[in-house]
Amino acid sequence: MNIQRIILNYLSTGIRKHHSLESKQQVLVANLFGFIGYSLTLLLGISAWAREEFNLAIILSIASALFFISHLLLHLKSLANPYKYSAILLTSSLMLLMMYLVYSGGNNNTGPLWIYLVPPVALFFGGLVKGSIHLAIFVLITSFLLFFENGELLISTYSYEFKSRLIYSFLTVSGLFAFYEYTRQY
Repeated sequence: MNIQRIILNYLSTGIRKHHSLESKQQVLVANLFGFIGYSLTLLLGISAWAREEFNLAIILSIASALFFISHLLLHLKSLANPYKYSAILLTSSLMLLMMYLVYSGGNNNTGPLWIYLVPPVALFFGGLVKGSIHLAIFVLITSFLLFFENGELLISTYSYEFKSRLIYSFLTVSGLFAFYEYTRQY
């Protein structure tokens, strides 16, 4: 079996004959996002273990396991719509991981740079309305963490300029992805 066929079989896990073209695309993307998510967080988790950043390593390992479980959910034929559960698990796990990276700073305070993964994932899996609601909740919680009592809830320290520009740029990227999702849906 060649590598292209292996990849295609992996990405097609969970696609049923009765699925519409859009449903097939959503399952394919869920598998792709899950694969990228668990592979990347696993590698970063191993790197954190090697640097003896145990809290970060544990969180990344848990995230990797959750991203892998999102793929396994697509195998379940007992669920009426396993894609929906997979998408919810992927999106919520990603958002929680990103909030942790803002809270902790990640490796050398680079954790907040990863939050730009949230808009495309939230909007693809949630659609324009639900995805925008999820993004709004994410921005509110992240802003609260960053700005409450000048960052007292954080174990990392960021300048006001960094925090404000992080939120402004995140809102800009979110708006661009929301516009794309709008044009895709309508």
